[in-house]
Amino acid sequence: MVPMTTLAGLTEQAGELSGYGAITAEHARELAHDSTWRRILTDPAGHVLEVSHRRFAPPSLKRHIQLRDRTCRQPGCEEPAERTEIDHTQRHTDHGETSVANLAALCKKHNLLKERSTWKIEQPHPGTLTFTTPSGKTHTTQPEPYELE
Repeated sequence: MVPMTTLAGLTEQAGELSGYGAITAEHARELAHDSTWRRILTDPAGHVLEVSHRRFAPPSLKRHIQLRDRTCRQPGCEEPAERTEIDHTQRHTDHGETSVANLAALCKKHNLLKERSTWKIEQPHPGTLTFTTPSGKTHTTQPEPYELE
């Protein structure tokens, strides 16, 4: 946990890294850059008043998914990743993490197909997606490797 004033550079109050302990303000700001943020509202004495239940992927994570996936990951769809939604493979409401191992680019149409039908998507490894059709057929896709010239 890190005070917002520390992240904004207004104070040098230390943060706390779960399972580790206190960390410097500088280290907290470095870690926050590529982290998922969750808002925790406290009173002046530090008692928790409210916790957000939304998920916030930082822009760098969104860019990473778009670069990795390049297009909508539904087999046969060529919608550029920049015009897709960054979707939780395991729903956030079902305790799915907002992480590279649980996010993929899906266009609006295919995201709705996943959410409103019996299509299933699993991500056994970051970037590897297995699609299961309503009839039980599976199709596994992996991101295209980068071509270095």
